[in-house]
Amino acid sequence: SNRPNAQNFPRGGTSTLKRLFTSRFGDDGYIMEADYSALEVVCLAAFSMDKNLIEALMQGTDMHCMRVAGQLGEPYEDVLDKCKNENHPEHERYDQMRTDVKPKAFAYQYGATAFGIAFATGCTVEEAQEFIDAERALFPEVEEWYEGEVFAKVESNTKRHKEQVGDFLRTYCTGTWQSTGGTTYEFRQFPKAVWENGRRSEVMAFKPTQMRNYPIQGESGFFVQGISGAVFR
Repeated sequence: SNRPNAQNFPRGGTSTLKRLFTSRFGDDGYIMEADYSALEVVCLAAFSMDKNLIEALMQGTDMHCMRVAGQLGEPYEDVLDKCKNENHPEHERYDQMRTDVKPKAFAYQYGATAFGIAFATGCTVEEAQEFIDAERALFPEVEEWYEGEVFAKVESNTKRHKEQVGDFLRTYCTGTWQSTGGTTYEFRQFPKAVWENGRRSEVMAFKPTQMRNYPIQGESGFFVQGISGAVFR
């Protein structure tokens, strides 16, 4: 991902950088490029075993149309038709709603809170929270997996540490989550401002954004390695 960032070459053969790579077998060899569709979503479905998410992936459901349908309380098929059928009288409005839901979905997928989604997308915190509530209603077992598997295990195996911050000695904890593949992910607590009875105080807490994001991003890399091996074979 650095010098050069090979993960973000322009698509469609427009980058001359790809000419730097040649097959070790010369004219008898080939270079193949492949992309894993909805990688992180597939990884999340594999870990959480959320029935709705698995069904959506297996049926090739348009996830963004599914989200719009969930927000509006309309049948998925109707929303899909309005989004994809350019001749539909409401196509432009629904196509824009599908576009608008993408940044929220990606931000939430990477662990953003309602405040984080609002900051990243420009919507209100209330709108962001409505999106999160709808997402949890669509895929309830995803949230159960995060709460019961990742968050709970990180909290249950904490180790206490001390660090010097100026003239003060601060105590914080680290906790770990181990994937079924054996990789261990370590998380640490950070200062967090909380308000109670109109008074502000500081506590040490784990970041839910990291606990949601790191395991899925990390394990997705192993999915790619496994599929690459299957492609070679």
